[in-house]
Amino acid sequence: MAELAALGKPSLLIPLPGTGGDEATKNARTLADAGAAVLRPQAAVTGDTLAADILALIHDPAKLAQMHEAARALAPTNAAVALADALLALADTRKATE
Repeated sequence: MAELAALGKPSLLIPLPGTGGDEATKNARTLADAGAAVLRPQAAVTGDTLAADILALIHDPAKLAQMHEAARALAPTNAAVALADALLALADTRKATE
């Protein structure tokens, strides 16, 4: 899910049922609730419904653009810089207490 958000990829998600704690659905719900994905429970998906969902997205460039922006909004920006800053701050704190 993090990769989809970081890349801004609109997605149609069909979580694997039966995972412990239903993590797949919870993670998919995060993207769907933000408008970055369409979420379909596996039990509700047929060939026809899957084709309809895919075609609906393909034929709606505005929706795909909105989903792209919603996905990107979920992704942390400058994560590497934030991590480096936190580590440097921790190192400075440790130096001060020595």
